[in-house]
Parts: sequence; structure tokens; C-alpha cells
Amino acid sequence: MITTVRSIALAASTLALLPGARASLTAAFDQNVSGPRTHSSFGDNIVAVGNFMAVSEDNRVYLYERNGGTWDIFARKNMITSPGSNSDEFGHRVLMPDRNTIIVSDPLFNALTPSGGTNNDQGAVYVFGRDVGGDNNWGLIKQITATDHQLPNAALSKRLGDVMAYSEGRMVISASTGTSTAKFLYVFEKDRGGLNQWGQVPGVKLEGTSQSILNFGYTVAMAGDLIVVGSPFEGYQETPSSPVVSARGAVFFYARNQGGTDRWGLLPNGKRYTPDGAATDYFGRTISISGDLMAVGAPGRDLSAAQQDAGMVYTLARNQGGPGAWGFTPARITAPDAAGGDEFGAVVTLRGDALAVCANDDDVAGVNDAGSIYLFEKSLANQWQAVSGGKFSIDVVPGITMVNTGFDSELFMDEQRLLFWSRVSSLGRVVTDIRLTGFPPAGGGLGSITYTQQGRVTFLPAAAGSYQLRSSTDLQTWIDHGASFSGSPGVPVSVETGAAGGSQRRFFRVESR
Repeated sequence: MITTVRSIALAASTLALLPGARASLTAAFDQNVSGPRTHSSFGDNIVAVGNFMAVSEDNRVYLYERNGGTWDIFARKNMITSPGSNSDEFGHRVLMPDRNTIIVSDPLFNALTPSGGTNNDQGAVYVFGRDVGGDNNWGLIKQITATDHQLPNAALSKRLGDVMAYSEGRMVISASTGTSTAKFLYVFEKDRGGLNQWGQVPGVKLEGTSQSILNFGYTVAMAGDLIVVGSPFEGYQETPSSPVVSARGAVFFYARNQGGTDRWGLLPNGKRYTPDGAATDYFGRTISISGDLMAVGAPGRDLSAAQQDAGMVYTLARNQGGPGAWGFTPARITAPDAAGGDEFGAVVTLRGDALAVCANDDDVAGVNDAGSIYLFEKSLANQWQAVSGGKFSIDVVPGITMVNTGFDSELFMDEQRLLFWSRVSSLGRVVTDIRLTGFPPAGGGLGSITYTQQGRVTFLPAAAGSYQLRSSTDLQTWIDHGASFSGSPGVPVSVETGAAGGSQRRFFRVESR
């Protein structure tokens, strides 16, 4: 759980997040954002930092800036395209770790080999910097490719970048040996091999099991020294002689330095099934981590005989079941109007104590499979509640005919907005922007935190435990501030961080350890 406070060096008063009360989350339609052209893949990936947004389309990534409340194409550079001439699926995945970095994958990139041939569909991942090559030029920093000496006959890996995740200067990126073969995952570090070289961590290759079919790595999430991999078609077998329960789904937990320095090993009990799972639940089809909480979708979960494939979202918490362990919480999140075939949990995104969930095939206003997005908020009593007026579909968002119905699509949410794509015609799409107010601070139950202009952070724990103060300048990359400390309920702990200079903004949060 996390308590977060935003501090501004020139603020006139102290900002505090108190565990006793907070405003309720509200959501309302703001605008639909069109692309420069009509295309059926517009909005497959949507990422934003502050007032800057990147939206993928076929072999390009459009850039937008929010001016006066309206999203406009960025005037100084309207899009990023592949720097390679052999691009085929540039924009398949897009990450934006901070205001100055955009990462784009092209899993079908045809790479030239040292012998002068071509490795078709080898794939590549590109890292772009805002001011590389000029002011707001968004030039190439690094093209990432993978090598794998474990593949037989000196074969090269394929489809690098089908899925990927970023955290604190590291990336986990999927690859495979072919177009219809199982995925595995490599890890890359930003400054391995030199500044911004994004070197591959040698010897790290995360792979599924014989029960994974071809869907280990269908989705992946990364948070600090933790990687969580979804395998929604993973079969379950209670004993070697038991029948296999197909597609129950599982998630795999890997940790850095598990099994040796710089190794990424499977944690003890690191393959996790739901305790109440069944065949074709597809648990692990989508994963989102925020602080000490994780949401995992099971869109095939049956709620009753009349609600087959209605879908469900499970949550797991750090330190549930032991120090450092990730255990299932009692929460079983379902749509308040759940119906059979909705596939609630097809896509999830978790941000603090707010959760957005896509139900791909929700029937709305007489339209089959129109799709819906639901918003939930975790109460101070740790109960997930549907946000009033927080369901968005064709009956609420004007001018659309369908909502975010692709399993490979993503939802984006920050403290100000929720973004997803909607269909407006057989080919046309828009990005729908939902305005959020009263966004809940993450993990209010940890305690309260205050900040003074002189740089003193004071934390008042709600319970005994071990805690760590962390700081950030962009709400994306967090670093430990000082050593971890012990806390007792109601006993304040103060840390001197030094006054922020000039117009610099700093953000602080406290995590349980």
C-alpha cells in the first residue's frame, strides 16, 4: 500500500493526505479525440504524461498536446515513424515512462543479418528522446534487438516486442522462435553497456511450462525488482495423474537477484492459480500493478449458470501471507450489472485506489457486444465499490458505436483522466477522454504524510511496520530516499529532504516493506 503526497516548492501551505476522509472519485465524459486519418487501429495503444499524449496507429505513433482543455496534434512534430526501412508493425506497443521518453515496438521488423541475409520478423524496440536531434524532435536514442545463444542451430529470435513493460530503468520484452511458437521474455537495462545503451541482461530468459500452450507472456507487468507474467491458457493439474483443467490461467512471479546476482528467478510458490478457479477462466489475461496492489483479469470466469463468461477481476497484495509475498485478497470484483458473455476483466488498469475495467462484450442499449468501461474505487475499509456514473459505453459517450473491444488494447488512467479507444464507424476510431476528479490517494490506510516548504516530510503510521520513503520528479520513476525505517501507530517519523529549488516539483510516497 502507498501513501502519496505531491509537494510544490513554492506552495503557500502544507499538503497532506489523511486516512480518515477523502472526496469520492467522480468521472464524466470530456471529449473524443480524432486521428489525422481514418484507420481501424487508431488508439490500440494510448499513453500520456501530463498534457502530452502518444497514440498508436498503423506503423506510426501520433503525438498530441492538451491546450486549453482540448487535445491537438503536437505542432512541432505530429508523429513518430519507424527509423528502419523494413518496418511492418511499428507501434504495436507503446510505453511512455516519462515526459521525455517514448518506447515503441515493431515485432515484425525484418532485420539484416551479419551475413547479408534477412531475419524476417525478428522484431525491434525503439527508444526515442524528446530533444534528440533538436528541440522536440523526438529522435532515436537506441534500437534494441535481442541475442539468444540458447536457441538451437544459432537461430535468431523472432517477434521481439509483442509485449513489453517498463519500470525504473529496466524493460522486460517478449520474443519467440517463430510466429506460432511459445513466447519467452528478456530483460534489458537502460545503462547496461553505457549511457542509454539498453543492454540485454545476459542469461535471463523467462519461459513458461508444458501447460502454458502458446500463451505464456500474453501480458506482462513490471514494478521495481518484480516481473509478473500472465499465462491465461495455462492448464491446471492437481497431481501428475489428475486430468488437466484447461485454460484456468496462471500468473508467474519473478524477482531480480533470485538465484544469483542479476538473475531473474521464479519466486517460491511463484506460479499462482486462483484459489477458486475453473476451466476457461483465462486468469492472467491482463495484469496491472500499482504500489503494493495488483489487479488480474479473468474474463472467462462464470458467475452462475446464467452468467457464464461474465468475467471477474482478482486483486493480490504484497505482504499478504508473509513478508514480501503476494497473496490473494478476499476481493472478487465483478460488474454491478454482470451478464453472461460480458468478458469483464478483458483489460484492467490500476492506479492507486482506482481501478478501470473493460467488459469487451457487454450488451448496451440493445447493441450486442458494444463493450463498456467500468470505474471502481477502493474504500478506506478496503472494499471495492463501483463509482457512481462510472460506466462508459455507447449510451453515455456521444457519437460512438463500440468501446475498446480488442483484447490486445490497453486502458490508460492517471489522476486526471481515463483514456480508451472507441469506434465511430466501420473503420473510424477516436480516443475517448474521461475526466476524473477526486482521485483517491493510493493506500490511505498506511497513515498520513505532510510536507513543509523547508523539505521536512512527516509520516504518521496507522499501524506498526517497516516503511520506505520514496521520491520522484515525474510520478513515473521512483527512488528510495534514505534507509527504510520502523514505525509505530500514531508516532510521527520525520525525514529532512532539503528544500526544492526554483520551480522544481517533487513527489513523495511511503511504501510498506
